[in-house]
Amino acid sequence: MGLWLLAGLCVGWFNGVTQVWTVARLPQSYKGAALFWVVGGALLRWIVTLGMLLMASRQGVWALCLALLGLWVMRWVLILRVNASKSRLVQRFSS
Repeated sequence: MGLWLLAGLCVGWFNGVTQVWTVARLPQSYKGAALFWVVGGALLRWIVTLGMLLMASRQGVWALCLALLGLWVMRWVLILRVNASKSRLVQRFSS
């Protein structure tokens, strides 16, 4: 059962890292390519997340809850980490 929590954490990390990777590589000159990267990345993240949740649901309600908990916790960890690094950058450049 604990593996589903770990799977949720891993998928949450994958989602966060691929979002950052996509945004960092968006082409500024051609908006059609940017749309392709954003939509393609979102579809990939949704498919991976849906696959993990479907596999967890086949194991039972508790497995699904643990997978969702892992996904939710990792998203908040990444959000708080990004916000903390942004506030450090603001402090560094404002002084």
